[in-house]
Amino acid sequence: MGAVKRDYRAQYRRGQARVLIEGTRRVILASARKLFGSRGYGATTLEAIARDAGVAVQTVYANFGTKRAILLEVLKAAEAEGELLSIIGRFVAEKDPVRKLELGAAFNRIFYHQSADVYRILRGASASDPVIAKVEHVADKDLRDRCAGIVRALARSGTLRKGLTQKEAIDVLAMLAGPEIFRQLVTNFDWTPAEYETWLLMTWKAFLLGAPLRPALAPARAAGRRRSSD
Repeated sequence: MGAVKRDYRAQYRRGQARVLIEGTRRVILASARKLFGSRGYGATTLEAIARDAGVAVQTVYANFGTKRAILLEVLKAAEAEGELLSIIGRFVAEKDPVRKLELGAAFNRIFYHQSADVYRILRGASASDPVIAKVEHVADKDLRDRCAGIVRALARSGTLRKGLTQKEAIDVLAMLAGPEIFRQLVTNFDWTPAEYETWLLMTWKAFLLGAPLRPALAPARAAGRRRSSD
């Protein structure tokens, strides 16, 4: 028993040092994201998050209140990582719908590469938490609304492929923009994120604009391999 207590005290001290360096909320969110991903949202307790973060469970309560609030903050933080905010700003400001497609493909590559685990957590949590299920529904609706805006702009500019209805275009654009395609190609089939982005943009343009269907993926493969080895 004494050894167990010593191990816990040592873990707690290491956690406190980490908190001082990184900040309490960031440490708690990082631990929650890790545990939600490895154990599942339903099986992860606030006590487990506190233990992994090296803080008292009262600290977790004081900063977030509930496990649901922690997950919502994890989702929010994922969308604000790295260059994603810059791409979002450029996407909103961009008037050319074809350029929006290019920015959308770049956003998907970065977001899914960095946050595929967050999407899996969201899907799993929505099955047991009706509030999280509504969050997932809103996220899906927001994605479809962005796709609808692009398709309508293409139609107004006369560049939407002849014979393609706007509903068909929106449906397919939204389906291809979802996380499942990234998971299949990158996680299951060993494509690089760069290959995924190249293929996604090529497929969008072929379907929506009637552009050539098959540019070579070799440059994207080479670029992706270089990045993964850096």
